[in-house]
Amino acid sequence: MNQGAEAVRAFANGGSRFAFTGTLDIRLQKGVSIGATRLDAILDIYNVLNMSKEVEEYVVTGDRFRTPTAVQPPRTFHLGIRVTF
Repeated sequence: MNQGAEAVRAFANGGSRFAFTGTLDIRLQKGVSIGATRLDAILDIYNVLNMSKEVEEYVVTGDRFRTPTAVQPPRTFHLGIRVTF
């Protein structure tokens, strides 16, 4: 049959489990009304605890099986201003 390559899982059910990758993200927001205009200052902080857990791994059998290929991004700050009128 001409169906091409087919991926085959090389480990039994329950034999492999992915690492927990939860992060703590925080948003601080302060708003001020000036007449009919509202001004909001916003600070978002992602990955507050600066964890570096793996988020992707090499799943093909061999010497590199389950080696991390990507980790969580480092702590990040995002500052913004929103004007509503």
